Formats: sequence, structure tokens, C-alpha cells
Amino acid sequence: MDRSRTTAQDRLSGLRGSVTRQRRTLATPDDARATESRAQAAPSGAVSVPFSTGRALVISQDAADRLLLEERLSTSGEFEVEIAPDIDTAIDLARTRHFDVIALDVPCTRTPAAGSFSQLLETAHDTAIVVIGGSDEATSELAAIDAGAQEYVPREQLGGDSLLRAVRRAVGRHGRRVELDRLANVDPLTGLLNRRGFDELGARALDAAERLGTTFTVMLLDIDGLEQINRGFGHSAGDDALRETACAIVECVRTTDIVARIDGDVFCIALTDGSAPPETVAHHLGLKFDRRNERREGWLLSLTLGASHADECSVPALWSLVDEAASRMQAARATGDSAQTPRDGGAVGPSAYA
Repeated sequence: MDRSRTTAQDRLSGLRGSVTRQRRTLATPDDARATESRAQAAPSGAVSVPFSTGRALVISQDAADRLLLEERLSTSGEFEVEIAPDIDTAIDLARTRHFDVIALDVPCTRTPAAGSFSQLLETAHDTAIVVIGGSDEATSELAAIDAGAQEYVPREQLGGDSLLRAVRRAVGRHGRRVELDRLANVDPLTGLLNRRGFDELGARALDAAERLGTTFTVMLLDIDGLEQINRGFGHSAGDDALRETACAIVECVRTTDIVARIDGDVFCIALTDGSAPPETVAHHLGLKFDRRNERREGWLLSLTLGASHADECSVPALWSLVDEAASRMQAARATGDSAQTPRDGGAVGPSAYA
């Protein structure tokens, strides 16, 4: 198999895993506020080790240093340690497996053939980084910390427990940052990704689809009559409509698809390779909304949707696809298309005030 294709598949697999973790449950506003409060309440110097046995990757060109670093991390019983003699090897490893922490010997970043430190940070973006160096390597130390490493340990202190304490701090600090980043990417009302989160994960998924030559489709869905629901039944009813719609969408797509609320009453889905086609997703949504509307009195729930496909777009940028889906959604609304449902646009369920 072509190496570039294998690498792209590995990265897409990692991306799908992160999307699955992010969307496993739909949070309430109270859940989000409680999680944020816990993250903010953690003392900046607190030590947090969120695993019993973690995975550590040691990168060093010096054999003696590699053995010393491996010994310091493995003898504690907290880590299983793997070794990489250079950054290129480390990048290959980070593409195929997850590490909780990477211990990086600073001279690796100064060797021209050793690969890119920034590429390592990008590949292992969900991994804590600890840099090891000496007093004569201050410039490299500052560059590594500025680039995204969490901790620095002078080489002359490796004989004690400084490395292990630094690793624990790095993992705890990185975990808090990841959680705050997650909160910044999540809509607190529905628990779905927000616009920022969709922009980040959607762009990665589209890039992976282009590398692999696989399909990528964007669906845009707009709740019909949300303003009238708010006026007629109160804003709590409007919030319920948004949450119900979010749950219905999640139940009609795969866990590896990307679902977001990108505007007040607008949802967006990125359907990746192997997903059901948009007309199938719309059909299942229509069935759900029909059953829901038969059981509920008061306001009815319906959607208008549009879809765009990367293989039909001359410049398949993420937001170009969203704009195209929005145009098709508006065209479907203007023509009153209520079919269940054409490839590119249509309606799901009755009008909210039929």
C-alpha cells in the first residue's frame, strides 16, 4: 500500500476517534458549566495523573540518555515507554498510536535532518511534551516552550525525580488545556460542536478526504419557525426544539460524522466516507419528526435542508461547501420542496404552523 495513503488513513482514524469522544454524549448547560468550573478551580501547580499506566515516548539521539530517560519513566510503574532516536521516527510513531507524554531531548530539535519539531507538535497535538536540555541550550528551550511544550527539565537534574514530577505536571496541565479547548469548541445548549469546533474538525476531515480520494458531503439543516415557537410558547420551548433536533440528528448519523450547531437555528453535518447519503439521513430524520409530532401537542418540529458535495465543487473548501449547501437549502424553501428528500435539498416534517 502507498505510504502516503496509509499515513492519511491513520490520521483520519485518529480524527474520527477524537470526534467520537467529543460527541459521545449531549451535554446540558449545567453539565458544561460544572465541567468548566472544575477546570478553572484546579490550582495551576496541581499534579494530575489521569491514568494508571500511561504511554510515554522518549526521543533522544544519545543512547545513554535514552536509557536514563526510559529508566526514570518506566521504574515508577506509571508509564510504558517507547524509544525514538530522532523526530522523524517519533512522528511516524505518533501517527499510528497515542502517547500521554513525549520526553524530547533538545539537541534533536537542532539537527537539520531530524525533522520538524512543529510537525511533531501538530501530529501529537493531544500529547503533553516535556523538553530535556542543559544550561547551554536556553535558546532551544525557549523555542520549544513557545512552540507548545508544557515543561522543561535541565539535563543535570535527571538523576533525581525531577523528570517524573515534570511529566506529571505536563500531563495535568495539558489535560486541563485540552478540556478548556473542548469547552471552547462545544455549544453549551446542545452539547454539539459549535462553529469553531466544526471549522477545526471539518477542515481536518475534508483534508483527509482529499488525500484519500474519498467522499465528503456537507448538510445544512434549518429549524422551521423557531422564532414563532419562541414567541408563541416561550424561549424554553425554543431551547427544547434545539435540543430535540440535535438529538435527532445525532441518532441519524454515524458517530464518526461531524455534527455542529453553527448558528441560532442552523445545524451542519459533515458526512465522511462510508456515511449514509444525505437523502437517507433526511429520510430517517423525517420519520423521527413524524413520530415526535404525532405524540406532542403544541408546536410541531420540522427542518429545511440543503447538501453539497466536495466532488462537485471546483474549490472544495469547507465553508464554500457550507455556502453551497445554504444556497440549495434556501432554494428548497423558496420552492416549497417537501419531498423526502432530493439529493441536494428539501424539507423534513410539516411546517411548524401548518
